Parts: sequence; structure tokens; C-alpha cells
Amino acid sequence: MVLRLKPDSPCNAWRLEALLLQRAQSDSFPLKWEIPAGTADASIDRSIAGVGVRELWEETPLRARKLYCTVGLGLGDTSTTSGGEGVESAKMDSELKICLSCVSGPTWAVVTFIADVECGEVVLRPEEHTSWAWIGQDEVMKEQFCGKPNKTLEFVSEAMKMTVLQGFKLRKPMMGSVG
Repeated sequence: MVLRLKPDSPCNAWRLEALLLQRAQSDSFPLKWEIPAGTADASIDRSIAGVGVRELWEETPLRARKLYCTVGLGLGDTSTTSGGEGVESAKMDSELKICLSCVSGPTWAVVTFIADVECGEVVLRPEEHTSWAWIGQDEVMKEQFCGKPNKTLEFVSEAMKMTVLQGFKLRKPMMGSVG
């Protein structure tokens, strides 16, 4: 999960923003929004953190400069949420500190990191994503783009939305006081 501090936003004097990607029409969860993510490949990934760095590069191509911490759902260790379309449920595993998400049958272990990235341009692979945006916490909570009343922000699941909100909560103290 990539977060940046943006000055002089039309919505706020200073605002923390998360990078979100809109899935391709032809992919699962068509035209829904998510953070850069992917799956581990045992033949090339040496660690879970390495998966995050590789997937961020493959999907954006931004280079991770630093990984800070993992991000959960913000529910506590034993809480469960309904996941949304195609996602039956999501819950935190207190021992492993990971999110377990049941998607159309299989259960996936989801690990999300907060990352700082080097300066660079977001370039998408059209077979995976159609658009990208830097989104503030208020927009995530309202599921509405700032200044665009007819443009809604639909996440791939409620668990994804909760993870993004938890990322904002965890990152703000690391940056000092953020509006």
C-alpha cells in the first residue's frame, strides 16, 4: 500500500493519499478499485516482503524504497467482516498477523505492507488495470471521488476498503501531524 503526503489539495491543505488501481473490465472484480497487489511465486519470491516489492513494480512500475509495517483490517484479532461481491468473509489471524479472505471457495492469506516509493510515474498494464488515482481517507470512507459527485469509488471488497482505511490510520503517526 503506497501512501503519500500531498500539499495544496483542493480537498484539504495537506492530505495523505493512497494509490488505488481500477481493475480491467475483462478481469475478476471488473472496474473495482484496489491497492497494488498480487500473488506469491515460490520460484522467484524469497520472502513475503519481496512479493510486495515485486508486485508493486509489476503493476505500477514504482520502486519500493522502504516497507514500514503490515496492515490489517482494523477490526482486532478475532473480528470478521463480510467481504462483498465474490468475497465471503475476511478475518485477522492473531497468531500470524495476516488477513484471511475467503474468495469464491479458497481462503487466501493477504499480507499488506505500507511502502514508501521512489519518485516515478505510474504506468499500468491494460490487461490488469484501466486507471489509477491518489485517493484521500475521506474519499475512501464516502466511496466518492473528491469534486466528482458522479464518480463513485467501488472497492473489490469491503475488506479492501477496511485495509485502506487502516493503512491511513497506521501511517499518519509515522508522518507527524497530517491534516
